[in-house]
Amino acid sequence: MLQDLHPDEETAEWCELIQLQVQRMLGMADEVLEFSRGNAVLHKKTVNLSHTLQQFEKLNRVYFDSTHVDLVVQTADVIIEADENKILRVLQNLVGNAVEAFDGKGGKVEIVLETDEKWAKIIISDNGPGIPESIREHLFDAFVTFGKRSGTGLGTAIAKSIIDAHGGDITFESQYSQGTTFCLRLPRIKTE
Repeated sequence: MLQDLHPDEETAEWCELIQLQVQRMLGMADEVLEFSRGNAVLHKKTVNLSHTLQQFEKLNRVYFDSTHVDLVVQTADVIIEADENKILRVLQNLVGNAVEAFDGKGGKVEIVLETDEKWAKIIISDNGPGIPESIREHLFDAFVTFGKRSGTGLGTAIAKSIIDAHGGDITFESQYSQGTTFCLRLPRIKTE
């Protein structure tokens, strides 16, 4: 209705972002249900990860500006078979955790897309406070959280379940007051 009442280009862009965010919230609810059942349901299609990262950046531009976070994305055209919405959820969970860890002080998040013959790699680095030693061993377990004002402790557990369902893997390195780097590997070829 807003778009019909205000057919200008800026309103159309805001309406598109609102629709995308509503779809994303509905997807989040579905993913929590899937996680509670113990399975990630994938709707795979051919995906250009460069376009996925550009969409992620567009969906979160206002959020990053309001939290004083500098997002740097380096992409290359990498085509894989994946559930794009689920990959966006993984990015949202991991980058959202980084932004919350900055605690309003701002910071930098860098996402780099790399590839080799077998894997597409999404490397997410931040210059935040790092993941506390006390939770590193259990970071991908459900209900593990630290120092956040809100949240369920399901973000990294859901991210891992999604990457696992794609036949990939997720690892991280973290240093106190130096930041954290996650490496997501997704197969470039179909896996059984």
